[in-house]
Amino acid sequence: MDLCKDRGRRLFGHPLHPALVHFPVALLSISLLWDITGMMVNGPFWPRMSLWCIIAGLVTALPAAATGMSDYVLIGNKHPGLHTATTHMIVMFGALSFYTASLFFRLRITVSSRHAMLVPILLSLPGFVLILIGGWLGGELVLRYGIGTTAGRDDEE
Repeated sequence: MDLCKDRGRRLFGHPLHPALVHFPVALLSISLLWDITGMMVNGPFWPRMSLWCIIAGLVTALPAAATGMSDYVLIGNKHPGLHTATTHMIVMFGALSFYTASLFFRLRITVSSRHAMLVPILLSLPGFVLILIGGWLGGELVLRYGIGTTAGRDDEE
């Protein structure tokens, strides 16, 4: 394991956070498609698929959030991307909060029906929108400000 000089944020020379976000973003996002499919078909398979995608998405979000936080604390106070990084963090934690609430309601459902799934789906919708916004902000951090790249100025104060 090759951890570079920038305080453990890299593995074999590659930043960890961008590598870890793909699973939670994909799993949480696709859960909404399974919910919509379940609403159209009205069977137990698709809501269950959505439930497991949300569980897996939230579990894989833990290391993604941890590495993102480790990147965030290393951004200098005067770095031009600090505000965007703060907004990205808040938006993504908001998305995870909506999906966590959706999971809580899903676990309390005893009967699989369109009506029972309404609240969990309505909680997943803003979570999905926030993931889209947070992903865009994450792209801004990398592409505009170079955070997580060797060209980035993470340590500027």
